[in-house]
Amino acid sequence: AVFAGVDRVDRAYEPDPERKRERTQLLARKSLLDAGELPAELRDDPGRQSEFALWLGQAKEAAEHYRRALERRQNDPELRLKLALQLMATGEVEQAVDELNESLSLRPTDVAHHHLGNALISLGRSAEAVESFEAAIRLNPSFSAPANNLAWILSTKTEILNAERAVELASAMLASAGARTAGNLDTMAAAYASAGQFDQAVRTAEEAVRLATAKGNTEQADRIGKRLQLYRNSKPYRE
Repeated sequence: AVFAGVDRVDRAYEPDPERKRERTQLLARKSLLDAGELPAELRDDPGRQSEFALWLGQAKEAAEHYRRALERRQNDPELRLKLALQLMATGEVEQAVDELNESLSLRPTDVAHHHLGNALISLGRSAEAVESFEAAIRLNPSFSAPANNLAWILSTKTEILNAERAVELASAMLASAGARTAGNLDTMAAAYASAGQFDQAVRTAEEAVRLATAKGNTEQADRIGKRLQLYRNSKPYRE
């Protein structure tokens, strides 16, 4: 994972019940494809076919489908975004950055800026990632994923520390309904600790551990617990 754990990243994109239903439908269609009976509605649309590969975790196959679709729709920003995500999944992050920048040149969106920030972090280009996350937030102030990721790196990445901005971002995020999750509280605690507010960091991290434990997520609870020990010793967490 780019950050301390995948529990932090992109929770907004976890499959909901409707998406799970769509996945079942796609898998049913995949069986027709394997049997050589691809439905007419999909036969001539490589972009649609890529949905099969996406859900089955076949990122390389999905990327190839998106490339084929782009041969006909080169100026489609959504296709370029989807290709970029598959390239990231296969470790082709530099190419993903190129596709994300192309997508943004065609149509700037909060989602594309957010994923560009994630890609840049994985390449060690932290300062550029900050700009991408900030751009996503400007376009959609209620989008919690880039706010969370930005608050985390501003709290923990030595080369770009900005504790004041991190506390601002994390506090605003937690003000939203249903936002007090273990991952979000972990970010808030890291921001408090980075700002030297260790009492608040301890209380927040303790709440995060309780929530993670209650959810049965012992690995997450253990990770946060290790950071909690730092805060109790008046030390911030650094990556």
